[in-house]
Amino acid sequence: MEIIFLVGGVQALFYSLLLFDKKNKILSDKILTAWMLILGIHLIYAWLVLEDSIIDILWLGGADSGLFTAQMVFLYVYSRALTNPKFKLTKRSLTYLLPTIVVYISSIPFYLLPYSQKIEFASNKESIKFIYILPIFFQILFYSIYLIKSLKVLSEHRKSIKNIFSFDKKVDLNWLKNLIACFVGLTIVLILLAFTLSFKQSDVLTVDKVFYLSLVFLTFIIGYQGYKQGKIFVYNTKTSSKPKKKIRTTISKQNVSEIEKNAKALLDLMEKQKPYLDAELTLYDLAKIAGLSSSELSTILNNILKNSFYDFINNYRVKEFKKEIQNPQKLQFTILAIAFDVGFNSKASFNRIFKNFTGKTPSEFKRESQS
Repeated sequence: MEIIFLVGGVQALFYSLLLFDKKNKILSDKILTAWMLILGIHLIYAWLVLEDSIIDILWLGGADSGLFTAQMVFLYVYSRALTNPKFKLTKRSLTYLLPTIVVYISSIPFYLLPYSQKIEFASNKESIKFIYILPIFFQILFYSIYLIKSLKVLSEHRKSIKNIFSFDKKVDLNWLKNLIACFVGLTIVLILLAFTLSFKQSDVLTVDKVFYLSLVFLTFIIGYQGYKQGKIFVYNTKTSSKPKKKIRTTISKQNVSEIEKNAKALLDLMEKQKPYLDAELTLYDLAKIAGLSSSELSTILNNILKNSFYDFINNYRVKEFKKEIQNPQKLQFTILAIAFDVGFNSKASFNRIFKNFTGKTPSEFKRESQS
């Protein structure tokens, strides 16, 4: 089974090379490159230590204690880089190394043990739990802290994109949400490991093997999905430019009648020009089409129309779909084909949005409308 760890380590190093060679890398790609490198080293180390044929390498036992913590720190930093276009690595970013340093310092008593005692510990012939339990405690502590921080970053991102994007494909980071859920499982494994060392008499290396098998699986997800993940906040599209003003969501000293006039003009534009048919329409795109600043459009949506940009655009798409699905000239088209024609770019998001607005599935609506 240990060979799987070697395969996982080589796989991580391969992804690291792919990312290093990737053109037009953004900060998140660079962070992911370093993460893959650390994962590769971590898994190859596990293979060296746990492979029975080279048990003598156990003098390095415990050298991976800080690497466990580093995985969660990388998860947090990578999440921030993906979701915040203004995020940068500065001298203050060196504080991200502190959890790993603390874990390594707490592991010093174990490192100083004679080689023979490490062998006995690996074979569970002698209990040295009080020496090893301290780094485990810090691992769980920092794992939990950075897990919560990562969840918070992702939660804030998933809320904010509804004010900027009319779609969620490739920007909702659903794969990252699932990845974090998997890391929750790994945290539970660590807790069970600490429990085992404290109260049970089972083989420590067996528990380690279960953990590393999970890490091999996660390495594939991180590498594959991370390599495919593109830049989320791209403002210089065909119809928009990077906003120079911070988006406001409240009416301050602006003339209320002028805002209402702009709101009416916006609604007229939506009916006549149908910009919502663009599957990749963003707040900045629509603002440029309407001749407004992004902050003015945001103010109209939040204070006059009482809607998020996401719901505002998709409401028009649902209405257009309902009209098109009843068009006799479109009877030969499938539901999904019409959905894509009216601006949706994902089957899953279309079905979810349609049911949220109508209380019915697209198929149910089609049957009722044609009966």
